[in-house]
Amino acid sequence: MEQTLTENGVIVDTAPVGTCTTAAAWAESLIVFNAFQDTCWSVESKTDTTAIIIVQGDAYTYEIN
Repeated sequence: MEQTLTENGVIVDTAPVGTCTTAAAWAESLIVFNAFQDTCWSVESKTDTTAIIIVQGDAYTYEIN
């Protein structure tokens, strides 16, 4: 069984259920993996299943399904 991570409603990653426990942790791991060295971001709000993260001034909503 798989879970998905969406960014503004678009699937950006899939993983086996239980791989990531929160949307913020999963999203931050993808940002770190894909970011340039000087990329800055901040987590504005989060629950277990959703997170709003500001990356380089743009807001993204992440959700685990």
